Amino acid sequence: MIFRQDLYLKAQKADAEVEIAKTRGIFILHVKASQLLRVDSDAHFLIAR
Repeated sequence: MIFRQDLYLKAQKADAEVEIAKTRGIFILHVKASQLLRVDSDAHFLIAR
């Protein structure tokens, strides 16, 4: 479960970065998408190993 929790924390961090961007009036919503894609590719890499 540690692995799954790590992915969850990474996704939360991406959400936090989007929220920070919003509060500054900068709408960089692709931050979340790129972060989650990176998490997803990490997961596939670890599963492949």
